[in-house]
Amino acid sequence: MFYYVTKVKEVKVGSLNNIAPTVLKLMNINIPDEMDETLIKSYFMLNINIDKLKIKSQGKELVNLSFKIENSTALIGESGSGKSLTLKALLNLLPASLNYEKEIESNFTLDFDSIAFIPQNPFTSLSPMTKIDKQFFCSNTRKEEVLKLVDLDIWVLNKYPNQLSGGQIQRIIIAIALSKKINFCYLMNLQLL
Repeated sequence: MFYYVTKVKEVKVGSLNNIAPTVLKLMNINIPDEMDETLIKSYFMLNINIDKLKIKSQGKELVNLSFKIENSTALIGESGSGKSLTLKALLNLLPASLNYEKEIESNFTLDFDSIAFIPQNPFTSLSPMTKIDKQFFCSNTRKEEVLKLVDLDIWVLNKYPNQLSGGQIQRIIIAIALSKKINFCYLMNLQLL
């Protein structure tokens, strides 16, 4: 069994004022010169209601839960408790051998373009035969912006994954996730760099 914890970190508007313009710019959102508290919160208050999520394998129920995401939410539990299955079900990434039912409501469109996914193992996320540059799907300017955000130089774009360190690969995965105009990001067992 696993547990979910909501509001892992409450962001105070004072600190949000400091980072909001940068984050909104990276999300390709036009911002006015003066940002008030209401406007800032309107950009960051995205809600997802998971009214029902059931996952079964050969008739055996593996996951049965419901929860609401209003701010930050963490799924906490032992290995094998269903955390990864839950995230994969929300992203429609479950194997065909599993059956699932879900009822989800959100105040934004949940699709490929609005959700980013940072997997548990960054090494299996990139094609080993393709240079990093070709694994981004955005403009060169955007690539440079997000690489700078994760403290990487643009020379990494001309490398293959096996030519980079584990920390660099992890930051590239984060940069790729942030390169889209996302509303929501799933992090699976992300270890802090």
